[in-house]
Amino acid sequence: QVGSFVWSHMTNAMDSTEPVHGLPQAEMMKDALNGMKLREFNLNRLKFSRAWEGSFYSDVLRFGGSAQSHIIFHPSSFFPRSAMLNLT
Repeated sequence: QVGSFVWSHMTNAMDSTEPVHGLPQAEMMKDALNGMKLREFNLNRLKFSRAWEGSFYSDVLRFGGSAQSHIIFHPSSFFPRSAMLNLT
C-alpha cells in the first residue's frame, strides 16, 4: 500500500506543470533521483492506494489549474479507508 502510494505520488509530481508548487517539487525529485528509474507498482484501482495529480498552465493566458486526489485502502479490503480531492 505504501509503496504504490509513494510511487504514484512521485510519478505524478514529476510530471506536474503547476508553476508554484509542482515544477519546483518536480525538479527537486528529479535531482534527488539522479537519473534513477522508479520501481513500477501494480496499481489495481480497486485494491491499491494511490495519489493522482493533474495540472495545466497557459503562459499565453496566464491561467492554469490543478487537481489532486489521494485514496488509501486497507490491504485486506476493497473499500477505501480515506479519500481526498483538492481542486485549485
